[in-house]
Amino acid sequence: MGKASLDDSRPDCTDDQKSSRPMSPGTLALMCDEQDAMFATSQNAVAPSAIDVDQNRSELYAEQERCVLTEFRGCLRKLVQYGRMKGTSNILALCFAKLG
Repeated sequence: MGKASLDDSRPDCTDDQKSSRPMSPGTLALMCDEQDAMFATSQNAVAPSAIDVDQNRSELYAEQERCVLTEFRGCLRKLVQYGRMKGTSNILALCFAKLG
């Protein structure tokens, strides 16, 4: 197979996936030469991997959100605890001031 025929076949065998890295020229040439539909780049072959990437991204975002919200909840608990201690000490100071 000549170099010109490889260059002519590349537009038909380009990687339409917008995720990860593009395929190497050697991989593209092998895929373009392959007659088996399982190895050929097709719309049906791209869709499941795109769904997997979106699902993985969604799971990652959900995990990040869970971590952020857990830390935020901890900060709010500390703030409430500090407010309660501060409020209790103010009430005690007022009580002692009235008694004294």
